[in-house]
Amino acid sequence: PRSQVLRYNVIGGLVAAACLLFGFPSDAMWLIVCGCVIMSVHNQCLYGIFPVLLKEASADGADNAAAQSNSQTASSLGRASGPFLQLLLIWMTGNENWSASELHWILLAGLVFFALYIPFVCRVAAMGSPSVDGQEE
Repeated sequence: PRSQVLRYNVIGGLVAAACLLFGFPSDAMWLIVCGCVIMSVHNQCLYGIFPVLLKEASADGADNAAAQSNSQTASSLGRASGPFLQLLLIWMTGNENWSASELHWILLAGLVFFALYIPFVCRVAAMGSPSVDGQEE
């Protein structure tokens, strides 16, 4: 079932976030590479499952179109806000040069938003998704 895959996918995302959380400050390249690879798999799984779950959760017709539109708008806003917040963090430090220590904090700032989305994914996964005959999977 899709909800179960989504739940397991969160575990993979947490493993990736842990690798990055410990890899960035310690400059452990093997942890950073492992974290990036696992996070890539996590994102591909999430982006493959989420549109289907969204379609199943919304009614046909205009409600479904509005849900898909809102999802794309939120996705675009999220992709744009990440770099903006990282640039804001650079501006707040007042430095014009990039150092390794500043880069660590900028990259770690992105993990905060990953932690914020986990409860929402778990809520969707807990709801389950209806099957063809109306029973939950």
